[in-house]
Amino acid sequence: MRLRQVTKSFGSRQVLTGLDLEIRPAHSVALLGPSGAGKSTLLSIIAGLLAPDGGSIERAPGVETVWIVQNAPMLNRRSALENIMVGALSLGAAEGVARSKAREAMQRLGLSDLARTRGHRLSGGERQRVAVARGLLAGANLLLVDEPTASLDADSRELVLRAIHGAVAASCAAVVATHDDEVARSCDEQIRLRDGRVT
Repeated sequence: MRLRQVTKSFGSRQVLTGLDLEIRPAHSVALLGPSGAGKSTLLSIIAGLLAPDGGSIERAPGVETVWIVQNAPMLNRRSALENIMVGALSLGAAEGVARSKAREAMQRLGLSDLARTRGHRLSGGERQRVAVARGLLAGANLLLVDEPTASLDADSRELVLRAIHGAVAASCAAVVATHDDEVARSCDEQIRLRDGRVT
């Protein structure tokens, strides 16, 4: 995917100004910048949820996108395992296959002991890891990840980064919005936004 001279305004506020970005398979890009710099707006445009005011977007055929958001919605009365299974079930996987894949993802993300825990009993950090696991099972080849480690301790952060970069190594592309310099350094490329521009 390639974005050329993309602009976006909300009323009189210019959020993105002449932004260029190339997103390649098996490549990770970190989006850095203060709150209000345009990171979430850019993710929304990449996801196709927002139309830019100007510029162009070239989308390669066959690109499937999943957005792993902060404070991701959870099926609160369902277990962590069932929440994660949704990713594989959305692709039409049989329930047994989805359950097996979800258990594997839980193991990679240190969630195995929470398999039976209902969504409303999960902590913020646990919910974040469940959201990452669910997103990784959704079969996308473009991951849009918004602050994936904001509420995680160091060990959980390492597990999440390992899972995301494992997907990248398997030919996914990833765009990660973050305030965490360590997360940014783990990506192949770092882009810093300020006042809607790459700096």
